[in-house]
Amino acid sequence: MTYYCSFFSGSSGNCSIFVHNDCRMLIDAGGTAKSICACLGRLSLTPSDLTHILITHGHRDHVSALPVLLKRTRAAVICSQEAYADIAYIGTRARRFYPGESFELGGVTVRTFETPHDAAGSCGYVLCGGEASLAYCTDLGTVSTDILDALRGCALTVIESNHDTDMLRLGSYPYFLKQRILSDRGHLSNAMCARVVAKLAESGCRRFILAHLSHENNTPQKALEASRQALLAAGLAEGVTLTAAHRFEMGEPVIF
Repeated sequence: MTYYCSFFSGSSGNCSIFVHNDCRMLIDAGGTAKSICACLGRLSLTPSDLTHILITHGHRDHVSALPVLLKRTRAAVICSQEAYADIAYIGTRARRFYPGESFELGGVTVRTFETPHDAAGSCGYVLCGGEASLAYCTDLGTVSTDILDALRGCALTVIESNHDTDMLRLGSYPYFLKQRILSDRGHLSNAMCARVVAKLAESGCRRFILAHLSHENNTPQKALEASRQALLAAGLAEGVTLTAAHRFEMGEPVIF
């Protein structure tokens, strides 16, 4: 069986899993080890069942549970060469790469690509197991042609829809933080995400999970509506499934 499941997504912690046969890959390890173990349990898994932990970058909301989790699993940690500097405590358990490289892990083909974010070695992943394909792309301020090309053709795309620009500009965040989020190395707005969703739907993707939604500067309704309107405007809404990853709650597994 091949499936993807979001455990939680947002600035409080990011973690999800991609399972293909005997390959069980955690994507990021934010939040707490206790909450990750609880989500694994709901899938009849334990940390010892994990084969790999893929890290997108070293910000705390993506790696906070890693030190404790590594005491409970033999899973190899996969991260970029630059991101390793932020999580060097994993030592020899790390398999490092340069964004843009591709390799195989336990029957899953892994393609990596660089993402523009204010973290060293930030990257996204495309995971292909048999005919199943997942694109995972969060924490980026803009989407280049190279990133768009990397995402094309996947059955499921998990993509950031972080903020509503008006909510952010009018909100209570300090000026420097607003500028960071709005920068080309910050986070994707709903409008930017919506344009990408429409372009990917044109290339054949039929399922999207909007991720890393801001609790203060967004709502699931606003994020979903922005992408829905972009699909309607492009005449591509029919047959496309849009959902939003929960900030604290585990989502339903998507079976390929």
